Amino acid sequence: MESPIHRLLRQEQAWLIRRRLLMLVLTAALCFGIPAACFGVIDLLIPLREQIAALVIVGLAVVAVVVFLLRLLLIRSRLPKVRDVAIRIENDCPKMMDSLICATELLDKPERDLNPLNHALLRKVARDIQTEDIHQITISNELSIFSVIVLSLFCIAVLGTGHMMPIGVKARAHMLDMVNGTSTGILVAPGDIEVAAESTVRIEATIQRGPLDDIRIHVVDEQGTHEYKMSEEKDRFFVFELYGVTGDFSYQVFSPTVESRTGKVSVYQRPSIERIKILVRPPAYTKLPEQSFDELQDLVVPEGAELGLDLTGNMPMEARLLLKDKEPLGFAATSEHAYGCSVKIFNNTSMGIELEDAQGHRVKLDRQYHIEVIEDFAPVIQVTSPDKETSRHDKDHNVPILAEVTDDYGVGTVQLQMNINGTGWRAREIYTPAGENEVSKMVADVLKLDGIVEYGDVISYYLEAADQAKPTPHVGRCDIRFLEIHPTKTPPKKSKGSGEEKLSVADLILRLKHAMKETFSAEIIRDTEKRKERIRELSRRTADIHTEAKQRFEKIKESVQKKQAKKEQEKTKKGEPGADRPQMPKPGEKLAKGLGEMGEWFDDITRDLNRAQSLLDKELPREALDYHQGALSRFTRIQIELEKNASEGEGEGKGKGEKSKKSEKMAEENQEKERREQLEEIQQAMRKLDQLIDRQEALNQRMGRKQTNGEATELKYMENKQKDLAAETETLKRRLLEKASELQEGISDLSRATLQMDKSTSRLSSKQPTTARKHGAQASQFMERTRAQLEEHRNRLTGEKLDKAMAQLEQLREGQKQLGDATQKQAGQGGKPSRETAGKMAEQQKGIQQQFENLMNELDRVGEELEETMPEAVEKLSEALQQAGEGRIGPNMKRSSNALRYRQMKRAGEYQEEVRKALEAMSKKLKDVRENSKGLSPQELSKMLQETLRQREAAKKSGEASDEERKELLQAMKRDLEKMSAKLQSKQMQQLSQMMQGIGEPGAGTPIDPEAELLLSRAAQLLEKELFESMMRKKLKLGRIHGSQAPDMYRKLVDQYFKSLSDLEEE
Repeated sequence: MESPIHRLLRQEQAWLIRRRLLMLVLTAALCFGIPAACFGVIDLLIPLREQIAALVIVGLAVVAVVVFLLRLLLIRSRLPKVRDVAIRIENDCPKMMDSLICATELLDKPERDLNPLNHALLRKVARDIQTEDIHQITISNELSIFSVIVLSLFCIAVLGTGHMMPIGVKARAHMLDMVNGTSTGILVAPGDIEVAAESTVRIEATIQRGPLDDIRIHVVDEQGTHEYKMSEEKDRFFVFELYGVTGDFSYQVFSPTVESRTGKVSVYQRPSIERIKILVRPPAYTKLPEQSFDELQDLVVPEGAELGLDLTGNMPMEARLLLKDKEPLGFAATSEHAYGCSVKIFNNTSMGIELEDAQGHRVKLDRQYHIEVIEDFAPVIQVTSPDKETSRHDKDHNVPILAEVTDDYGVGTVQLQMNINGTGWRAREIYTPAGENEVSKMVADVLKLDGIVEYGDVISYYLEAADQAKPTPHVGRCDIRFLEIHPTKTPPKKSKGSGEEKLSVADLILRLKHAMKETFSAEIIRDTEKRKERIRELSRRTADIHTEAKQRFEKIKESVQKKQAKKEQEKTKKGEPGADRPQMPKPGEKLAKGLGEMGEWFDDITRDLNRAQSLLDKELPREALDYHQGALSRFTRIQIELEKNASEGEGEGKGKGEKSKKSEKMAEENQEKERREQLEEIQQAMRKLDQLIDRQEALNQRMGRKQTNGEATELKYMENKQKDLAAETETLKRRLLEKASELQEGISDLSRATLQMDKSTSRLSSKQPTTARKHGAQASQFMERTRAQLEEHRNRLTGEKLDKAMAQLEQLREGQKQLGDATQKQAGQGGKPSRETAGKMAEQQKGIQQQFENLMNELDRVGEELEETMPEAVEKLSEALQQAGEGRIGPNMKRSSNALRYRQMKRAGEYQEEVRKALEAMSKKLKDVRENSKGLSPQELSKMLQETLRQREAAKKSGEASDEERKELLQAMKRDLEKMSAKLQSKQMQQLSQMMQGIGEPGAGTPIDPEAELLLSRAAQLLEKELFESMMRKKLKLGRIHGSQAPDMYRKLVDQYFKSLSDLEEE
């Protein structure tokens, strides 16, 4: 247990140690604070930079720490011990002199070494020490508490003053920036950048700390350091601009106390245009001269003009032509630092150029240049014969069609569109320009009616003319016109004074024609509201004609009944048999029951006008026109009958054909017949699918044209069309599923096509034609894939036996080749082989001969099979068999076998070589047969046409190519034309290929012979013809171009109809 004496002495020892350490800390603080305050005063008088302030503060802090550590080491050896505390107490307390020291020493000894006298001394000291204030005695020689507090407050004041002074703020900010690796005193922009040579560099500085009286920038370049004063643009925001920089440099902004981080500016050579040439090539059909410009400027060009730009840059670069609302068009390198591009312009736009060097630096021209397009209007048509819009002709007449067609640049193809009795429009080309470029053309045609019409038929017709614009001609049309088929003989007139009411529907015919003409013109009305208003008016007119027709029917029916009653009365008077039989229709009976054919025509008119009105209510004027036409033809027939005054004798029984007998059930078909039926089914499906694809793509184009205006009528029309296409596609899918269920992939693609059509319909109903067009495009793709599947299946059905025969031929060729190699090897060794070896080779040759005979029999059977479905393939197969006979394959095989048997290897080898060549030729011929049986798809023809046109353009520009490139191009042209000749099996293409083979290689620096370009143009025409025959001209925009509204002259000609009613009445 610790003695009370020891405990008191240790407490005082601890107090003394704490006092010593406190004084040490205060001393170190004063060593830091007082100099810092002094430097702070100096900073107030002479502002120090942040770096210097931070260095001073850090230095003083280091000094203070060193002082603290040194004094700590020094006082560590002088810290007061218990004995030192006892001596200090004895010096201030005489009555404890020597006794406190002795007691301390005794306490350090073990208890067993103490005697009673020692214990007595310890008790005495313990009593004495309790009576004295030991702590007061200890602190009597130390600083007073007050002095220590004053000293501490002084230290705090000094440190606080230094902390608040600017020097402290500067030091802290700088050290914080150093720790974070930033510079926040001055924020500079743009920092490290790359700029083009001769550019202006604007350097901005925001002063976050420090005075603002002298802000400078130091610029260091290859010539040295330059100092400039920055200008203050706004509060604490300074700027400086360097003009026309030519080399790399660095910069740093300084204030009196702060500096920014160093920024680096790298200067690169700006890509620029040294020379430029602009060539405006108007479309060839316009016959306008080319225009050339040597600088960028605003342009005025004809519609469809080709804009060619050739520029020379100051370095290797990439150049792009920027046209408004189009993707950038890249320039192609033509030579070192020279680039060119061309683009066709159809709409007003703006043009710019962007340059990019090899390091990715982009430069745009300072301004955009406007390109104004002179619109190419559609042709205007004025029909001069027949001179009336409605003319009458006998059914065996020849009707001359004469018209003047004018266009601003040149008339293209002219077609006669006609519709007989509402059975659909048929096109007939009556003029095709043969290289001429006439802006006004008189076109003529003769329409032979004999055999295509009967009395009472009505032919609606109009002329449609296209100009020579490419790729999409502008199409104009005249108003709809009519040919009525009437007997030439004038019908007998009524005797005067008969008192009978004249029956006629001529006024209804006139009104219906008027309605048809307005329905026809409603299609070209672009204003949505006006178009809707016109269609609503036409619907009302159709309803009025329908109502008036019913009333007129009742009058005619009443007249017929009166005449029949009168006739019966006359029969009764005369006593003729059958006079008492009823002749009048019962109430509610069809008119046909009482009026014969005329009654049926009345019923047809009612039906057609109802349908026409319904379609007009759905805003489908084009579809309504067919039903108007059907009603018009019935009206005309009724008018003819009324004019002949023969309706009373034509009552019953006419027009009724005998009912067709039901076909008997067919017997169970054999496998071959089923296959042929499946072939026929696939052929029908392919034809239907071609129609669906054409219609879907036409709808896609229509959606693309209407995607910016969102006309409700047009969208509804497209929605209904899309629904119809989806329904027809679904029907086709079900039929295929029933008849050709093995075409799972194709049927699945049709399901996907129907789904995309449904999505397109939904988007159209939501007025989103752009998205609908995307779904429509996908539907077209799925249908194309289905068609490819059908074509592949058809080819598989028709070519299975042919493929088998070809495989047999290849196996036979391989066997013959191996035998020939063995024969040549034996002949090369010299001497004769053993009889056994020769006998085996002879037997092998005989076996190959037997295989060949079997193959020829198989090819005969293949020819019989392909005869009905692929007559062209059969013709080629016959040629292959004839060639095999001329090659004497069988006889030579037999001769080879005999030669081998007699060990005449050299002679056998000669026969075998002839057989090998003949088999090779036969194999090529059979491959041609196979290709011919497959046929060329429209896609293949399209690719061939595109490649031919590309080569033709390359041939035009061959003068700009290198000699090696010209040679390669000519070889490619010869090779491709030969391939096309083999695939098309066209004599014309073969002639072109032979002529192309005869063109020699161009000399050094000489372009390809222009004859090659001409041959390619003819080849392209042949391919276009093939595409047309494949119903694919529309896909390449080679035909079926949609019409566009013509200029004012055309509209004036259209309006002339309303002034011609009196002429119609005169007919």
